[in-house]
Amino acid sequence: MRLAVALSCLALACSSPAPRVVQQPPAPPPSADDILDRTVETYAKATSYADRGTSIESQSATQHETKTFTTAFVRPAQLRFEFREEAKAERAHVIWLADGVARSTWFVRPKEVQEFGDVMTPLAGAAGVSASLSLLIPSLLLDTNGGFIRRLEQAAHAGETTVDGRRCYQIAAQIEEEKVTLVIDRESYLIRRIDIIDRVEPTGREPYDVAQTIDYEPRIDTTIAAAELAGPDISKLTVASHEAPRWIGVLFNDQTNEIRDVLPNSPAARAGLRRGDKLVSLGGTPITSVVDVIRLVQGHKAGAKLEAEYERDGARKTTGVVVAFRPNLAKVQTDKIHGKPAPEINLATVDGKRFKLSDHKGKVVLIDF
Repeated sequence: MRLAVALSCLALACSSPAPRVVQQPPAPPPSADDILDRTVETYAKATSYADRGTSIESQSATQHETKTFTTAFVRPAQLRFEFREEAKAERAHVIWLADGVARSTWFVRPKEVQEFGDVMTPLAGAAGVSASLSLLIPSLLLDTNGGFIRRLEQAAHAGETTVDGRRCYQIAAQIEEEKVTLVIDRESYLIRRIDIIDRVEPTGREPYDVAQTIDYEPRIDTTIAAAELAGPDISKLTVASHEAPRWIGVLFNDQTNEIRDVLPNSPAARAGLRRGDKLVSLGGTPITSVVDVIRLVQGHKAGAKLEAEYERDGARKTTGVVVAFRPNLAKVQTDKIHGKPAPEINLATVDGKRFKLSDHKGKVVLIDF
């Protein structure tokens, strides 16, 4: 008995106290800018990429427009992008780049294939009818400077969500008047969803929102089959000698003749057309959607003057619009900001004073937050 007690006491004497468990605070999430930089880098360094997905635009609970799309890319110079209206699979638009030549087929011109010197020209030309699908992911793959992501403003981390079982960051931002949310895979830094809300304020009507949700099923740095990159059979099509596409410089609300935006320095801007106008006819041809405008404008030479009849504030008006060659996409984007006043900044400084950007007109100002 004494031995047992002695051993018990010895065991108690030799036992060490339980270690304290110190919980480390969780690491703060990366900033929105860090996430976007990683995303840009991921696409810019991709040796191959492919996706498929859907885009759903809605103006109300009952009015929807659905498109399906696929992208295939092998660096440095193979790309195929296609989109279709889901309910009208024969209404396809295919753009592909192979052997240094970019080509495009579209149901509007079923007997023709167009050839281009660079692939960004047909991708930009399809921006309106594809609801910007042709310029989102393709711009990240082809433009190592970051494509559309570098146009985002006021980017902020908006928490996390799950898509197809994968944890994702959410980044809320704006592109001009559009509110944009990117859903980015935490592990791969691939975009899995883009939500866009555009506030439309037509003249004489109640404002309304156009919402677009784009879902992606991406894969990166994997084998891309030759069939994924191949264009359609063009053996029986007429090859159109390429000229720069013509334009008048307007964007439309989907499936309507209501102007969503008039691009700066464009023929439409010079003719006095404005956002919210309804383009009733062009050159005497009734206009119901962007497809009518594209078909009509591409059928005229640059310099042709067309009479545009439009509706503003319930009144019918006319103006003359001169068809022109469309400048490259970079110039269109630059014109929207070049020469425009910088936004006003009025901040408290660390010494208790106020800093106003307008007080430093004509100077180069570096602001460190």
